[in-house]
Amino acid sequence: MKGHGKNDSTVTVNTLRDARFTGMTGANIVGSLPAGGKVKIGEYDGDSHHEFSSTPNDFIMPWSAPAIGQTFQISSSDGTTGQFYVQYFVQQGTNTGTTPRHVETTTSSSGTVPIIISVLFLFYFYGAL
Repeated sequence: MKGHGKNDSTVTVNTLRDARFTGMTGANIVGSLPAGGKVKIGEYDGDSHHEFSSTPNDFIMPWSAPAIGQTFQISSSDGTTGQFYVQYFVQQGTNTGTTPRHVETTTSSSGTVPIIISVLFLFYFYGAL
């Protein structure tokens, strides 16, 4: 999401969703920021939102929220001399309370060395969906 030496910024993803259905939003974060640097991710739907903020490290940090907002945002602060990667996903259920076995996901990276986290890892990390 942010390469070494790049300025802090906010990336906003407009989520294609159907408000009639339930679902969840989540992300995996890995990277290295200087002391005091933070990555903040969240899903936002009007006044409703779920957020997570942490300093990334060498281990993948998972996060999830029990909702799908209109937007999903990823931002950093005090991280100019660091870099981090975020893989985010949205899983939409059905209006009957059952969940189809379908996950939309994307992995974004920074710098010249991209990191790829497979969907299989998501299934392993979060359990069988």
